[in-house]
Amino acid sequence: MRQFTNLWARLRNIVLDPARHDEITWNRNAAATYTTSSAYRCQFLGSIAVANYDKLWKSKVEAKCRFFFWLFLKDKILTNDNLAKQGIPHGPKCALCDQFEESALHLIIQCPFARSTWLLVGDWQDLPALARAAQQANSIVNWWNDHICPLGAKAINTAIYTVWNIWKERNRRVFEKQMQHEDELLILIKQDILQPMLSFHWTSDTQNSPEPEPD
Repeated sequence: MRQFTNLWARLRNIVLDPARHDEITWNRNAAATYTTSSAYRCQFLGSIAVANYDKLWKSKVEAKCRFFFWLFLKDKILTNDNLAKQGIPHGPKCALCDQFEESALHLIIQCPFARSTWLLVGDWQDLPALARAAQQANSIVNWWNDHICPLGAKAINTAIYTVWNIWKERNRRVFEKQMQHEDELLILIKQDILQPMLSFHWTSDTQNSPEPEPD
């Protein structure tokens, strides 16, 4: 009965023109014509998007960062909204901006502090798309699948380390009552990204250097 009432409410103001013939149109694409691709997409309307985990597991970052990022993609990190679900005491607002409710999407991507950090990281790595992604994404999976993964390995590694450091900054403020500004956090992100590269080059140079001549 509810469905019938809703249908009646939608149709009651429609007036049919007896001078026009009925037409069949397809409303799932701009051309209003049936295509197999548009019909295929219809099957997934309302479905839950799945994150591209392959890109994550193949990334050249520390294992602890990959694992944390996996939790982040699943929206399982212990932000205030997830703490509330478990009945664990938590702060009332985002630890970084103290303006909005804290969720993983807000804390890492939509928070003003986070977006300023993404802008600095994007400028440093010559990846302005990182800042645009933080402005345009409407979900964590959308941000990762549609904005970050297509940018390539450099952007993926940078994004993972940036997320990791934003999370550490959140915990620093909550548990240690200390805070870093965006430019100070950028220095920590640079260290995480550059240190493995420098260590690799140092090891390679040491292995390839000639043996010292005996006295």
